[in-house]
Amino acid sequence: MSDAQSIVLQAKKAKRIIRTLLVGDGGVGKTTLIYAIKELSAGHATERSEEGSERPGEGSIKRTPFMEIATWCYDGVTVQCFDLAGQRIEGTHPLDLVREQVVTLIDVLIMVFSLERYESFERLYQWIELLRTGPQVLDDTVKMVLVGNKSDCERCVSRELIEPIVGEGRPFLKYFETCAIDDQGVSALMQEIARLGGCILDGIV
Repeated sequence: MSDAQSIVLQAKKAKRIIRTLLVGDGGVGKTTLIYAIKELSAGHATERSEEGSERPGEGSIKRTPFMEIATWCYDGVTVQCFDLAGQRIEGTHPLDLVREQVVTLIDVLIMVFSLERYESFERLYQWIELLRTGPQVLDDTVKMVLVGNKSDCERCVSRELIEPIVGEGRPFLKYFETCAIDDQGVSALMQEIARLGGCILDGIV
C-alpha cells in the first residue's frame, strides 16, 4: 500500500467513511436506486398520492454518462458511492481512464441487474472479470452484494439462477430485490451497506 493510500485509509476510519462501487449494465436503474437510497437516508421519503409518486421516475433521470459520486449517511456510517456508466466503450470508461482512483480502497461492490432483462444478469460476469483483471484490480477482501432491480416488472431472471451464487463462500454475500420507484427492498439494501461498512471499519470482517 502506498503512503497516499495509507493516509486515505486512516481518514476513512477516523471519519467512518466507506467506499462503495456501483456497477451494472446501462438502463438497469442504478442511478434511480441511488436517488431512492439518498432520499430514504435523509429521512424524508415523500408521501405518495393516488396519482403516483412525487419522486422522479426512471424515465426522467438521465443515465450516468461517465461517473457520478454520491454520498449519504446512515447508522453512523458515511457511504461514498461511485456510480459508473453502464455503457462501456473501451478506452473511454472510468475503468479505463481513472481505474486506480475508482478501484482503490473500495469496501463494498454493489452489482445491479434488471430482473426484466436476462442479458443484464448474464453480463455481470463480464463486469467482474473487468474488475478482477488489469493493472489495478479489486481487492479480494471487498464484500460483494447483488441487487436485482425493477422487481415491479415482468421477471426474466429466475431465483434458481440467483441462489447458487449468493451466500457464504460464494461470489455474492447477500442478494436484494428492489424497486427504486416505490422503495421496495431499498431500505433493506441501505441497512446492509451500513452494516457491512460498520463491520469493516470496526475490523469485524
